Amino acid sequence: MVISPNYGKQTKIKISHIRYNGIGTMVLARAVGLSGCSGDKEDDIFYGREEDTASEPVSKYVYGTVLKEGGSVVDRQTPRSTPIENNFVMYCHPTYTIKFRADHDREAYTFAVQESYQKKLEALNLAIEEGTRIRMYRKDFNWDLKGTVGRIDDWKLEVLPSE
Repeated sequence: MVISPNYGKQTKIKISHIRYNGIGTMVLARAVGLSGCSGDKEDDIFYGREEDTASEPVSKYVYGTVLKEGGSVVDRQTPRSTPIENNFVMYCHPTYTIKFRADHDREAYTFAVQESYQKKLEALNLAIEEGTRIRMYRKDFNWDLKGTVGRIDDWKLEVLPSE
């Protein structure tokens, strides 16, 4: 308990009130201080808000050209040279992978395309061939990218019309 003078009188103030009000003030000051923060440069790059050295804004999309495709979905669609009699192949979890060259840095990337509730893997396989143009949001491109290998959901990959 703290006793403080108040115009010649002594008033009792509980320490718990000081602690409570002090912590509340610190939390409020911290929240006000953070609300005006614009974020780190890494966040800007991750979310596609980065600008080039030429002061031109970077596109919110990553465009590329497919170099190769593979996975169990491709194998399912490709006719086999020898028929299998009285046997069948069961595919539990379809896989689909594309290798493409990105336009922004001319680097070749390999992405695993994950099947979602929309079940678009087979449609993507039929639509994508070598030389097909694709695009995806920059934030989706950077989401699981490690070096030149990444992952994207099937509904986040867009096949562009041929020119």
